[in-house]
Amino acid sequence: MANVPFLRIGSGSLSETKGASGMILILCVDRDNDFGVKAKVKSPIIGRKANVQAAVKLALADPEDSDSNSLFAAIKVYDELRKAGKSVEIATLCGDTDVGEKSDHLITYQLGEVISNVKPENAILVSDGPEDEFVLPVLKSKLKVLGIQRVVVKQSERIESAIYIIRKGMAKEEIQKGIIVPISLIAMTWGIFAMTGIAPRNLGAGAIALLIGTYFLLQSLRIKERALETFKEVRAGMLAAKLSIFTSLISFLFIFVGAAYTYQISIKTAFVSVEEASLFFASGFLWWTIPAIAVRWGGDFADFYLRQKRLVWSHVYMMLSGVAMVLLLGAVFVLLRYFLGFLRGTTFDEVVRQVGIYLLATVTIAITGAISYRYMKDRQTVKQPPVPQTQPKV
Repeated sequence: MANVPFLRIGSGSLSETKGASGMILILCVDRDNDFGVKAKVKSPIIGRKANVQAAVKLALADPEDSDSNSLFAAIKVYDELRKAGKSVEIATLCGDTDVGEKSDHLITYQLGEVISNVKPENAILVSDGPEDEFVLPVLKSKLKVLGIQRVVVKQSERIESAIYIIRKGMAKEEIQKGIIVPISLIAMTWGIFAMTGIAPRNLGAGAIALLIGTYFLLQSLRIKERALETFKEVRAGMLAAKLSIFTSLISFLFIFVGAAYTYQISIKTAFVSVEEASLFFASGFLWWTIPAIAVRWGGDFADFYLRQKRLVWSHVYMMLSGVAMVLLLGAVFVLLRYFLGFLRGTTFDEVVRQVGIYLLATVTIAITGAISYRYMKDRQTVKQPPVPQTQPKV
C-alpha cells in the first residue's frame, strides 16, 4: 500500500485526480458477498444506476451493514469526478461468504472482467476497512491507483453502547470461532469433570455448564449445516480422489485420540477443584491440535498443488497461524494455572521462562507465516500480465 494516498470525500478533496488522464475506475469491494447474499444482486456491478440500486437493496435488507455505506461513498466520489469533467466509471466486486482463497479468486476474476469491459487507466479504491484492501496489489499491477477512500461510518451514542457492540461482534463468524468456541469447550470440559467426579463432584452445576457449552458450540460451528456440507464434500472428494479428504480424517483422528488420551491421564490424577482438572486437560490436549492443524492445512496445500499444479500459500499461512494461536493459548494456560495455584512446586522464574518461550515461538511463527504469504502473493501478482489498455472513446 506504499505510495498510495488516502483520499477524503468533499469539495477539492480529490486533488490527486487533477493530473490523471484517461478513464478512472471507482472500485468498491465486498469480500464476503453481502450484496449477493442479502440483496440478491449479481456481481460484478458496473455503472452508477446498477450500483445505486444495489446499495439501496442492501440498505433495505440490512440497514446496519457497512458495505452499503461504502458503496454510497463510492457513488459520491463518482459524482464529484463527473462534475469535474473526468471520464469515470464505478464498479463493485463481490467475493464469497467463505472469505479466503475462494473469495479472493472470485474478486480477482471479476476485476479482470471489469477492466476488460470498462478499459480504465486509473483506479480509486473505496473501502470500509483494511480487509477489503487486499485487492490493492492486484489492482496496482493492472492500473494506476490514484488513492484509497476509507469510509468510516458514524454511529449514535446509543448504538455505540457496549452491549450493542458485543452483540454485533459475537454475530460475526470469526469472533464466534475465536472466542465462543474456546469458551464453549472449556465449559463442556468443566461440566464433564464436575459430573464424572474427576474433580470434586457438582452434578447440577456440571450439567448446566455442559448444556450451555454444547448449545453455544453447536450454534457457533453450525454443526448441522456443516455436517451436510462435509458429507457432500467427502462424497465428492472420494469420487475425485482428493488427498485433502484423507488428511482431514487423519486430522480428526489426532483430535479424537488426543482427547481420549488426555482424559485417561486426567482421571488418574488427583485434583483439588474442577477448574484445576479443566485447565490440566486443556493444557495437555492443546499439543494434539498442532499435528491436526499441520496435517489438515498441509493436505489442502498438497492437494491443490497436485490437482492444479499451483502453490497456494494461503494454506501454509493458515497452518502457521493456527500453530501460533495454539502456542499463545499454551502461554495463557500456563499463566492461569500458576496464578490460580495449580502449578504447585513451580517457581515464578520458571513460569516466566516457559511463557517467554511460548510467546517467542508464537511471534516467530506468526511473522514467518505473514511475511512468506505476502512475499509469495506479491511475486505471483507481479508475474500476472497486465490487461491491455486502450484510450477511451471521447
